[in-house]
Amino acid sequence: MLIPSAAVAHSSIKVAPLENFENVELPPGIANWSSIFRGYPAFLDNRIGYILINGASMAPAYTTNDEILWTASNIENIKIGDIILFQLVSEPDQPLVAHRVIAYRTGGVLTQGDNNDASDMWTIGENELIGIVMGALFKSSPGWHYP
Repeated sequence: MLIPSAAVAHSSIKVAPLENFENVELPPGIANWSSIFRGYPAFLDNRIGYILINGASMAPAYTTNDEILWTASNIENIKIGDIILFQLVSEPDQPLVAHRVIAYRTGGVLTQGDNNDASDMWTIGENELIGIVMGALFKSSPGWHYP
């Protein structure tokens, strides 16, 4: 289960001193600032989002209060072993899910949480795929704080 945070992104992470970040001109394509990177104001390419993890289905890779970074992707670019972010069309009111791809199926991919004993019971297709996970900020990291 995941709790959405404001979407931000990464092109080349730049930092500015806290007292000066409002005076720094943002480069083209960068829409806003995010202060989630170790307490420093940073701007990120707007093609990358982040989302807060709530649950242990992906432990030990990710667990509650870690934040994963993701970017949009097409289903044909997904490989076995990738961690994907998806929303079940059949359960639109449920939180987004991030699980690992374990097999290809007709019409999509089969997923499973690293900490789960069995695969998920659904096939994730193009219309349910939000994106691919590309990294994380761990709650235990030095300088961690919530946005």
